[in-house]
Amino acid sequence: MTSPSAPSPPSLVSLAAELEALEPGTLPVTHGETMQTEFLQALHRWNPVLAKQLHDSPAGGGARGYTISPLYMLNGVARREDYWTFSRGARCWFRLTAYRPTAVEALWFNANHRHDWHLIAGKSGVHFQIRRWITPRTPQVHRDMSGGWINQSNPECLRAISALSAPGAIRLEFISPTAFRRGDSKWNSVVALPLPELVWGSLYRRWLQVFPAESATASPPPIWNNEWFNANVSLGRFEIRSEMMNFQKHNGNVPGFVGAAEFQFHRKLSNDERRFLWMLCQFGIYAGVGSMTSWGMGQMKSMEP
Repeated sequence: MTSPSAPSPPSLVSLAAELEALEPGTLPVTHGETMQTEFLQALHRWNPVLAKQLHDSPAGGGARGYTISPLYMLNGVARREDYWTFSRGARCWFRLTAYRPTAVEALWFNANHRHDWHLIAGKSGVHFQIRRWITPRTPQVHRDMSGGWINQSNPECLRAISALSAPGAIRLEFISPTAFRRGDSKWNSVVALPLPELVWGSLYRRWLQVFPAESATASPPPIWNNEWFNANVSLGRFEIRSEMMNFQKHNGNVPGFVGAAEFQFHRKLSNDERRFLWMLCQFGIYAGVGSMTSWGMGQMKSMEP
């Protein structure tokens, strides 16, 4: 008798870190670029080889394999125009996800160390200490971090979850500012709208980049493209607002949107196709959606409406 094969290890991880300000300070409301810099620098202090591997582009192109959120405030923080003002002892948190092996290793490596988290953006900055890392094994988390926000998975688990439902519509929540790049133009290539071909095309292409072997045996697709998404996914109700992301080091602003949108699937789609779309949503919780996801953009949640 053959023994059952062991389940695949987690290749998708979502963690959070709770911070405490060690001194008063200010930060721009949009500070994703600063978060990425500190994440890589903190990793470099402990493991420079891993930090370099993570910073370098992955083989075959595509995103670096992780997403990072802006700070979410808990207490001791006030907003004054375009800046957050932190008092000593102020608390906040952020979320990190990983969906490539090097990034998964980097997240777990960081989670095994409590260290300072020093954010500097131009002339402003705040010196934090990581009070604790929140992992799927953490027994109690703040209510803002609940609801599957902290988790781990792999393609095998995603397929098992998606097999339970073949929804006719899905609601996505775009938690951090989200934008998509389209075309070659440098000045008008950013689209900050939840258009079906951009949202679903982004999720699908990222899935193909990260899990090509899974995609080769998937049923369906073989190939989905923007025309397929335009013909089979429509935008329903949505509530979004624009948010401008300022990237201080690169002297540029990128428009994004946050909020929620409902997407409806064509009634002719098979249950397998609906399940695959639902699985892409679950994957997006770890991989993010759109561009610049390692710079504080594109984190999302999903649910059936």
